[in-house]
Amino acid sequence: MSAEHDIAAPPLAEGEGIAYLRRNLEEALQTVSSLSATNAELRRDLHRYENAHAVLTAMAQQRWLPIESAPKDGTNVLLLNRKGNIAAGLWQQESWWLRGGSYPNAFFNDHHGPTHWQPLPPPPEEVKS
Repeated sequence: MSAEHDIAAPPLAEGEGIAYLRRNLEEALQTVSSLSATNAELRRDLHRYENAHAVLTAMAQQRWLPIESAPKDGTNVLLLNRKGNIAAGLWQQESWWLRGGSYPNAFFNDHHGPTHWQPLPPPPEEVKS
């Protein structure tokens, strides 16, 4: 152990050694507990930042394209309307339909029709065990 880490015990009266060690042990345990809590918080923060980074990276790789360039062959795409709403949809029967809908939705009527589109992201890869 280097000299900078040596801890010199103060002169103790007879019988105070155990009490001194107990106090120092309690302080050390409190410090370890505090550091453990801080470490747990840092790990949670790191996990949140990693998730945010993944989302931002995925978003940066996709760009909105003018609706005029969207496929009109029944391909599912993401649609963005004038109000900034986003939904999955497809061109069918001469109009935009929301995915899973049974009729053209007012979400994409003439006034609030889609202005932009982008391909759906690929599905997740299978989890390999």
